[in-house]
Amino acid sequence: MGQNNGFICRLFGACNCYYWYSYPFDQFVVIGKISSLTGTIFLGIACYLLMIVLLHFSLVIQAIIYFVCRSYHNEEIANVAQHLEGGPNAHIVRGKDEAFRITFSRKKIFSQVTLTAVLPLSIILLSSIQVSYFIGYPINVNSRGIGHWVFELLYAIFTLFFTLLTTSMVVYIVACIYTSRDITFKRVIGVFPKVWGRLIVTFLWCLLVWVIYTGVAIGLFLWFFLSVNDGGQENDKVLIFGICLFIPFMIGSVYMENVWSVAMVISVLEDDYGRKALGKSMKLIKGKVWVSSSVFLTLHFALSGVVFAFSLLVVYGDILSLERKIYVGIACSVLLMLLIHFTLVIQTIFYFVCKSYNDEDSSNVAKHLDVGYANLVSDIQIQRASV
Repeated sequence: MGQNNGFICRLFGACNCYYWYSYPFDQFVVIGKISSLTGTIFLGIACYLLMIVLLHFSLVIQAIIYFVCRSYHNEEIANVAQHLEGGPNAHIVRGKDEAFRITFSRKKIFSQVTLTAVLPLSIILLSSIQVSYFIGYPINVNSRGIGHWVFELLYAIFTLFFTLLTTSMVVYIVACIYTSRDITFKRVIGVFPKVWGRLIVTFLWCLLVWVIYTGVAIGLFLWFFLSVNDGGQENDKVLIFGICLFIPFMIGSVYMENVWSVAMVISVLEDDYGRKALGKSMKLIKGKVWVSSSVFLTLHFALSGVVFAFSLLVVYGDILSLERKIYVGIACSVLLMLLIHFTLVIQTIFYFVCKSYNDEDSSNVAKHLDVGYANLVSDIQIQRASV
């Protein structure tokens, strides 16, 4: 066993040798002992690639050592990691793969919806940053105020319209796929006039809850700040209280985001909306909050990353030329469009997973949206029969 220990120590020593490569990176890339900028860039790229390769093989060798040790002690390895394959949250964890499967199974209808609603929404979200930047440097102060408020009003109206339109269309398509119904673009478009009122009511309720929640948090912070901070002598206590208040505030915000996401799906696919949709959403997501929070946080971080990259490289940055800014802007718009699409698809998948988890029937979902279409089809058939 002593020989095995020596072998393992040598392996870990080889795995940890990547730490020695930080020295040339510090000396030649960070501190800058190479006068040529091109040489510094190439050396930095080489150090990054070498670090990636070493980290990869380090983790692979660690896993191999684990299996060698289990084999040495005659322990079974056939059932390793089986607990990761199932469980009540497996469907949510595999939501990304399910979203890809659903999207590619109905490429035509999703392409039509994307070009009709999702792409305009992503363009509006990104262009608002550029327009706000231009309005920030007006010639006339009065025109700045008027133009700013007109733009903000139009931006809010168009953003809300395309958000609700996109939500209703994508959610309905996924529901039709899960319930094995026929889908046409005309039927998908016809859903929005039936549900836009319910979606607005649910949105206003979510907004009201968010305003009250944020107002209470800000009020608590201001109360503690005014009562404790005397002449700037208690800054440490204020900072500690702010951190202690910020952590539960963010946890509550993530929870409300989960409730909001499912409530919007409920408002499209069921008869409940507004306060009832929020209450039903809270019941549905019980037992699924933490894993769904990780999925939705990942998506929101990705969305924020695209917006940040667009702001940094296209709007406020002077690093790129005009031509490259156009290319980056197009790439950010396409990437944001895809992220919005998959976020809505995963939200709907999460809704069906929660209904299955709570043993609720999903076969009759969104049937109330097909009543008008079914009556129209029957009238057409009767007219044809009479002719």
